[in-house]
Amino acid sequence: MIIMNSLKKIMKGHIVGLILLCLFASAPTVWATYELSQSDIKANAPINKLTQWTDDLTVSWEAPTMGSGDILNGFIYKWSSSATALSDDDFNIDTGNDGFTSTEPYAVIKNKTDLENLDSGDLLYLHIKTFYLAGGSQQTYSTDVVVGPFMIDNVAPTGSVRIVDENDNDITETSNSMLNLKLAASADSSKIYISEALPRPETGYDFVTDMTWDLTEATPGEKTIYAWFEDSVGNVSSSPVTDTVTLLSSVHISPYTATIDLVSNSTQVFVVEGTSATYDWSIINEVPETSGTVAQFSGNSTGVNSVTVEGLVKGTFQLQAVGGGQTLTSGTITVTESTSTYDIPLAVGWNLISIPVQPVDTAIATILSGISGKYSIVWGEFNPSTSAWKSYNPTKPINTLTAIGPNKGYWINVTEDCVLSVTGNAASKAVDLLTGWNLIGFSGDADTAITTVLASISGKYSIVWGEFNPSTSSWKSYNPTKPINTLTTMGVGKGYWINATENSTLSY
Repeated sequence: MIIMNSLKKIMKGHIVGLILLCLFASAPTVWATYELSQSDIKANAPINKLTQWTDDLTVSWEAPTMGSGDILNGFIYKWSSSATALSDDDFNIDTGNDGFTSTEPYAVIKNKTDLENLDSGDLLYLHIKTFYLAGGSQQTYSTDVVVGPFMIDNVAPTGSVRIVDENDNDITETSNSMLNLKLAASADSSKIYISEALPRPETGYDFVTDMTWDLTEATPGEKTIYAWFEDSVGNVSSSPVTDTVTLLSSVHISPYTATIDLVSNSTQVFVVEGTSATYDWSIINEVPETSGTVAQFSGNSTGVNSVTVEGLVKGTFQLQAVGGGQTLTSGTITVTESTSTYDIPLAVGWNLISIPVQPVDTAIATILSGISGKYSIVWGEFNPSTSAWKSYNPTKPINTLTAIGPNKGYWINVTEDCVLSVTGNAASKAVDLLTGWNLIGFSGDADTAITTVLASISGKYSIVWGEFNPSTSSWKSYNPTKPINTLTTMGVGKGYWINATENSTLSY
């Protein structure tokens, strides 16, 4: 029945074959000879040789000589990646073969568009079976004759180029016109083309993973290295990969460009390299992301060879150093603010917490989504003048506490032990206090001595309560007039009550 289905498909349009099929459909299938001879098969592309082939692939053959009484109907064929003969099911079922040819000259053509994406590791075989009527009536196939492999490579190699230092670290600036290049490419790459400009040069080099490149244009400024890759059969990458470095003069500000992170490291030292001369420094071309001063000097910036710059708000700026009859200018320096994630452990019952970062989205439902179903209510934004609270209950449609942020304390009642993870930017370390009790949060980078945190409001508060223990309903406290206190540090993600004796601002 498998052969019957296949025959119906491949003999469509061949009236003689169809009549014979109808006449002898009940006859048993016989497997016999008449397989093609490899010497009778010709191809217009090399076999078993890696080659670039951009034309149609044509395989043709001479029909075997039929014995007396046997009738040749044609040939069934299938393209495959298999070097071994295919099973009858793979080859003969309706969807298993690629076609049938019964007209001389016998040939199969693989369209060139089907070959465009073949790479060096792709092997292509053509499987052919002779189909004939044994004794003029019995439908019969020969064994599978495999032609190939056709090792066609029409895909250019891919790769990368990196400009590195002597330790293979990527660099963006250098004062050396001899560049170290780190190259990587597809396994079949055999040649590389390097240039400092477009288009691709005519002459290439044998592919290596490490090479040096002496810049032909050695005036200070931005330099781009272009690289193209070629394989053994001539496929060349159409577009280059690139890497860029700034070539500095012998005397220059270092680092020439830099990124200052307000969270991880808010200061950066800059020095004039190539001389011990002193300079007067200034910050120029400030572009804040929103508003404010992007950066400031920390320490002396006049008559020195190096300065320390502190980032203040997100944005960009440049440095200028004037001295020794010359003016030096840095590249663009960027002030960023990476996000941090804090995990706040919560125990069953009431917990007094704070949000130690500035969330991108301050909506309370968003911040608490990670512990959804594990808390019942949140209280916050206590007003000491009215002794009033705002609250949030996730089961109610309307709530007075809709957003939460840093430097404030919040009570949260959780129904099971869990961890609240909060991600955001660095929070302000200044808290406005009103006379009386204030519920605040601490946004320091780590647990800090309470005397250090409260130094800016010395004499303006009477007592601090914190680290509430829900299991014992007890507090730790700090009174600046007492020699011994149970509350000695303030911690990240915790809330504190502070009784201010006058309106003031706590800065730490």
